[in-house]
Amino acid sequence: MTATTLIWDIEASDLKADWGRLLCVGYKWQGAAKTTVRSIWEPALKGCNVIDDEPLLRAFWPVLCSAKAHVTYFGSGYDLPFLQAKALRYRITEVPQGRHIDLYRYAKPHLLLRSRRLANVMTFLRTKAAKSPVLGETWQLAEAGDTKSARYIIDHCRADVVGLEETYHLMAPVVHRWGPCAACGSLLRVSNGIRPFKGRPSRRIWCQACGVWERRVM
Repeated sequence: MTATTLIWDIEASDLKADWGRLLCVGYKWQGAAKTTVRSIWEPALKGCNVIDDEPLLRAFWPVLCSAKAHVTYFGSGYDLPFLQAKALRYRITEVPQGRHIDLYRYAKPHLLLRSRRLANVMTFLRTKAAKSPVLGETWQLAEAGDTKSARYIIDHCRADVVGLEETYHLMAPVVHRWGPCAACGSLLRVSNGIRPFKGRPSRRIWCQACGVWERRVM
């Protein structure tokens, strides 16, 4: 069966797209063994100058847009709007249509922890993977072209993606609380709210994989 859920993460030089540049993007398809990291330091992705991240974005954007679902951690607050801003700047008009599963949005209401940063969530859930720290000096050296520091950032990004996938699996009971689709078995289902049906409230649940609707009378 072809994987349709993309796990991904970015590393950038700043939290804002107008001041920062995209350094690398790590991603893997759910269940696949390979984790891919594309970076601005790749010879094939070098732009017209040292801060040009357009080739890197163009290399990843079609992958993201092909996913029926994609998983991030605080991606709706950072990763996706950062890339979307860059895409508009570079006149890329295609927009990702797959379901965005931002694990932070599930951790916030469902996990009562002192900190909901991904590193703390992973520690609490006892994941096999662990987030690696990145010193400010390492970021600066990588941006300046230091090969060793750039490699550390790439490895850090790869480890983040692996840890994110493991966290996604462990958080599946709250992420996929509507259960599998009766028609195709997919867990990519979302609620479309509660509406009256024959005088009783009912919830409409839509499968993003096959398009089938289910009505649950409450």
